[in-house]
Amino acid sequence: MRDIHPEQAPYWLGGLIEAISVDGGPTDEQLRLIQALLRGYFGFEEAIDLVPLSPGDLARRIPDPSSRLRLVQSLIVLEFMRHPASEVLTESVERFAAELGIDEPMLKVARRAAEHSRELVMADWSRFRRATPPEPRLTGVEDDEFTRRIDALQRSSPGSLGRAFLDFYDRWSLPLPTSDDAHGIGLVNHDFAHVLTDYLPNSAVDETSLSALITSSTNGDEHFSALVGSLALYEVDLIDFDGIDGTKGVLGRPGAPDVFAEAMRRGAACTHDIVAFDHFAVIDWPLQDVRQTLGVSPRRFWADE
Repeated sequence: MRDIHPEQAPYWLGGLIEAISVDGGPTDEQLRLIQALLRGYFGFEEAIDLVPLSPGDLARRIPDPSSRLRLVQSLIVLEFMRHPASEVLTESVERFAAELGIDEPMLKVARRAAEHSRELVMADWSRFRRATPPEPRLTGVEDDEFTRRIDALQRSSPGSLGRAFLDFYDRWSLPLPTSDDAHGIGLVNHDFAHVLTDYLPNSAVDETSLSALITSSTNGDEHFSALVGSLALYEVDLIDFDGIDGTKGVLGRPGAPDVFAEAMRRGAACTHDIVAFDHFAVIDWPLQDVRQTLGVSPRRFWADE
């Protein structure tokens, strides 16, 4: 769990607006997300006066490196939300990042997206992404042991994390992972995150917001490349993942900014990295107890898709 620092909101959000106020921006979609962050992330129900700041002034107002990292990552999200894309905006975001002393590799992917290069977006994202470690107790085990551990979930009691995991697979008609399905194995901990957070697997808004929550749960230090992958897939449709249809403008859909901003706040409240967590260690615990242990708060917002 980490502090939100609402006293930084006028400068943080003002800095975001200043950075994206180029080349005819900000757009309505970008402004709706900033307004949602004011409410859903910083917790302000009433409007406040934002303070537009130059890169140097923003650096003086936001001295904490972790806050600077999250701010630059927020700028990258806003960069993906610019339609049509703007290389002038890319240059502005990179200038702010340099002044803040943040060298985020996903800036390069955002630049490729602004250039509308599907091939280079995929190449740079693959080069710079940080892979999510697989489920701890399914890693490196023999095939028989893997099968035994998955089969043991069938004995999970009603209301437990294990039963909720099985119900998730049943609800969405997903095949249970097997030892010869590397793709399925890699998604086990991601699917546990779906179960814990109530984000749906058939929703572009929810998949993107789940990535935001997971990123926020690690203070931006892990999983941001997964969020950028979601944006490349669902916000600009410039990346290819097997079996997943891309789309555009996911964060411009009705209600999506509120879902996304709430996800960032829910992630900040988490006490663990909910993807890297050893879920099988608590498979028999009541689902609500696991959520409480991990600091996963209830979901309040939904989007229209």
